[in-house]
Amino acid sequence: MVLPSSFLSWLSQDATPAPNTAYLLNLLVHVLPTFAAVAMLSQDAECHNSSGRIGDNILNRREFNQEFHIKTVALHAILTNIDLNSINATADLDSALLQVLDILENSFVSWTGNAKKIADDLGLQRQKNVVYPKLCALRELLPDYKSPASFNILNSLTQITRTYSNSVSKREKILNTFDGAFATAQSLLPNIESRVDCPLLLLDYPAKGQHECSETLFTVLRKRWICECNSLLHLGRPMKLNLTQHQRFEMERVSGCEDVGNQAQFRLLFPTSAGSLRWQHADIAVKMTGPINTEVEIRGNLCRIIDEAKPCIIPKMCIFQEKLWKDRYERAGDSLLKIPNGEFETLEQLLEPGPGRSLSQIAAIDMKERLRLSFILVTSFFHIFGINHLWMKGPLTSNNICFRTCIQDFSIMKPYLDVLFVEQTPKNNVQRLDDIHWIPNLLALGILLLEICRGSRLEIFPGDDLCFTAMEVFEKWRTVKGKYCSTEIPQACFAAILACINPDELRRGNLHKNTTGDAEIRNYIFRRVLYPLGDTLSSIYKISLHQLHEDISEAFDSSGHGTGMPDSGKRMAGRIWRRNLKTLHNIFYHRRFKSHLHIHPRSASVKIAVLDTGFQVNEALLANLIDAGRIASAECKRFCRPEHDLETWNIDVDGHGTYVGQIVLDVAPTAQLYVAKVLQRREDLSSQKLTTIVQQNIADAIIFATETWNVDIIVMSFGFERKVRVISNAIRHVRKSEKPPLIFAATRNDGANKGIAWPASDMEVFGVNSTDGLGSPSPFNPADEGSDTIVYAFGEGISVEPPAGNPNLAANKEISGTSFATATAAALVANLLGFVRLALPACSPEDREIYSNIPNDLMGMSDMLKVMKKCMMREHQSGQSSLLPWDFLNTTGIEGNTILKKIYETIET
Repeated sequence: MVLPSSFLSWLSQDATPAPNTAYLLNLLVHVLPTFAAVAMLSQDAECHNSSGRIGDNILNRREFNQEFHIKTVALHAILTNIDLNSINATADLDSALLQVLDILENSFVSWTGNAKKIADDLGLQRQKNVVYPKLCALRELLPDYKSPASFNILNSLTQITRTYSNSVSKREKILNTFDGAFATAQSLLPNIESRVDCPLLLLDYPAKGQHECSETLFTVLRKRWICECNSLLHLGRPMKLNLTQHQRFEMERVSGCEDVGNQAQFRLLFPTSAGSLRWQHADIAVKMTGPINTEVEIRGNLCRIIDEAKPCIIPKMCIFQEKLWKDRYERAGDSLLKIPNGEFETLEQLLEPGPGRSLSQIAAIDMKERLRLSFILVTSFFHIFGINHLWMKGPLTSNNICFRTCIQDFSIMKPYLDVLFVEQTPKNNVQRLDDIHWIPNLLALGILLLEICRGSRLEIFPGDDLCFTAMEVFEKWRTVKGKYCSTEIPQACFAAILACINPDELRRGNLHKNTTGDAEIRNYIFRRVLYPLGDTLSSIYKISLHQLHEDISEAFDSSGHGTGMPDSGKRMAGRIWRRNLKTLHNIFYHRRFKSHLHIHPRSASVKIAVLDTGFQVNEALLANLIDAGRIASAECKRFCRPEHDLETWNIDVDGHGTYVGQIVLDVAPTAQLYVAKVLQRREDLSSQKLTTIVQQNIADAIIFATETWNVDIIVMSFGFERKVRVISNAIRHVRKSEKPPLIFAATRNDGANKGIAWPASDMEVFGVNSTDGLGSPSPFNPADEGSDTIVYAFGEGISVEPPAGNPNLAANKEISGTSFATATAAALVANLLGFVRLALPACSPEDREIYSNIPNDLMGMSDMLKVMKKCMMREHQSGQSSLLPWDFLNTTGIEGNTILKKIYETIET
């Protein structure tokens, strides 16, 4: 290969890094449209050769510019269709690109005198340590690789560039060079084969540059992450790559969506170097072209950047010219604090059955979600993996895919890839005669998909052949068609798995040749694995692939539950409230309690009796709630007399009881619901015919819930105009019992028109008024009259699902009222009780002795009221305090038993 003069000149300098094929191709594709446009302007401006010599093989200036324009446009068109990830780049291509770039670089006149002034006016700044400094400077002025520069820039370029030469041989050489480059590029484009199985071309894949960006990311990190902290945690330089954040999943170009192009951004987790292992979020952008907004290179101080990152701050970095640069930091939410290592579990662990269960967590997840996970993992494999990995330990398996499971909103839609750098020699890709399957990474991908779809691990014993075992398990599983899965298995899952694990399929795809390279394998994966999964998601499950990254983001960021709330401000307030609630829920998933919960899964359970119109949801949801222990179905009871209501406790023709029960279960993840159906409809409370019967039902339920169910909390989201003797007697009776429950009741929804209803006004009961999500009191509240036992909680604009099978109720509904604030207040108190019951066993023996009386103390109304007012309430700007316990019940209070200590001190004062 003959190297051009500009390249040879650059080699003599002390410059890094050496330009690769992708760099050269990207630079040429960006500048060609501008040179084509300059040729057109020059063609119009100058019609005659200045020397006036024209012969048989001599092109005058106008004709030359016309030919140059045509060949430049043609070359640009074919180069934009080259995907380096789907072809095997050659030395011939590099040589062709270098020769064309050399012509264009040398077309610039010397930047002195008037030419320098023009260049300065344009903003052309020659870059250092690059092969083609003038072309690189020009590229920074251009809008994108598809468009030429503006007319003003083009006009100026005609004055400082000269592609035309007076020498006939030079003019012919220039045009022949362009012809040669076109022919070389054309020879590398793949033949269009039969695409019956996949109508898409890898050539048109929007994220085709991601593979190169991924390779650049890990190549640079392996070289530039020079650990100086001497931490044992950093010996292998481990990382976790977020496989969904900043990623895109569309398979074809969509109008209105920008191509990913030759740059990418990645969210990684880096390990801290001191103390217990935690993981710090960081964003790294990979830019194949400039400019970058920083001049601070990271040289061996990456560990210090990670360790010194402040809470809720994301360090941002950039990779450019194979160097790692520091970028501006960004503020993020509380969810991006340093994450303890114990909060992660591998997919392999999730594929194992849990304690006392026959199925794994993955098997219990709907097939639609497992298919989405499969598509995400195959896309990640497609973007990251190749035949030879000189930087990463092992292929993609269930052991190096992990999830953050110790959070309330855990979802398999947010996987991480565990990355561990290793030094190893390139693998010989020549197929051995004793190999059943000769592409290990592809086989591992198929096994991973098989495990996810089956919902269980593949048992591999020493001496077993992976391919043979996988095929045997696959055939048995396919025969029963996913018998152990929650829904029917889509055909695409079978096809994708078979394409990975079956050697016959590899031969049909022409992957059995010794010359098979990454390009052929990637094309095969695109057509036979990625496309079937993506097509099934979009055609059967109606999931838009170009919006999949947004859907995943919304699944973690959105807190709303429905539409139709008339006041957008109230809706936003509700979302803020629910977002804060999620942070509270994380205390129940803290690593400190994991082992205890495995042994005693119901140890944090809080029994809540809801006295209302029943509880009715769809059969599948009810079955799941019962199976998870959230509803004590065997204990739930109808207290209505048969002559007035023949329906069981799980039929709710009114809907009110279902709404209340839903809120309790939603707000308190450790609540166990006991349904006491005491009336059929709310109107029964004031019915002259039924009121006495209903009142007796309520009294009976209060006593039964206390003495038989042994509940911790009773919720009565209703009230009466005056004290009801039979109910009052029941309340007095249970308050004197050995284990009296905490009782919550709604105040009323008539605003200032009426006072507080009874029993909310009773001093033995917590009466509850409503607020919006920001703590502002609702206008329908009655005046609290200074009562110490009236508390305020979120009850305005709560999204709920209506009871199943009731056509009189809307499909989605936002509800407001003190009835629902009562459910919220009771559930927040249940969270406090549940946490205490969970935290005590995890204490040291000394702390356990100190705090041992807290559970009993909190069941006393006076002590609970102290803790609610001192620890769980915050004051709104209106002056009203309400239950907003976000600063109190959160994961930071677990360390050092801060929450227990504050409860203890509050009770003791």
